Amino acid sequence: MISAGGWRDLGLMRRLTPLGVCLHSEAVLTTGARVLQKGLVGLFVARRGVRTLVWRGDGDVTSAFAQMQLEDTVHRAPVYLLAPTGEENPLRPTVALLEGFVREAGARGARNLTAEAQDGTAEFDALRRAGFVIYARQQVFRLLTRPPAVKTDIAMQPCGSQDEIATQRLYSNIVPALVRQVEPAPTGTWVQPYVHPEAEGSIDEVLAAFLL
Repeated sequence: MISAGGWRDLGLMRRLTPLGVCLHSEAVLTTGARVLQKGLVGLFVARRGVRTLVWRGDGDVTSAFAQMQLEDTVHRAPVYLLAPTGEENPLRPTVALLEGFVREAGARGARNLTAEAQDGTAEFDALRRAGFVIYARQQVFRLLTRPPAVKTDIAMQPCGSQDEIATQRLYSNIVPALVRQVEPAPTGTWVQPYVHPEAEGSIDEVLAAFLL
């Protein structure tokens, strides 16, 4: 009933993708959910770790698919997409796909299989049914416009080799150990601030200086 996605499933993936949800916040907010692109990469370049599983019931009417991607630098496999979700999809195939990914991730040496889901949604319920547990909660903010210039004495500079020890110390002191085992420090257009409690009173100025 569950099989690896292949050429014959590209039409199905194209049809179901609009009914799905991406469970990787960074991808959604920076590059978009590139489902078909990832599916094609997985067919040609297995080492990239992109994996698509397809569940078929009684024909395409009750079909579903999911994607995960093994990350190159950490032993982590994020669940990338589930489709369809919500009322469009019964719980059974979604749970079956997630359980399939647990086996796939373990076989490929991943220590953690992760997914980012909103409380109370169908995909959150499916994750719990498949044995996933909550290890952290997050709030995601999106900057729509550049803030006005502010007068501040805070000077920002790129992190260099001389800052590595201090940066790692800050990260280790304020990020729970359970989270550090799963989540690497992010880079690029996805900004995740690590703020020491003593600096919380200046967080507005720090973020404004960073964004300028």
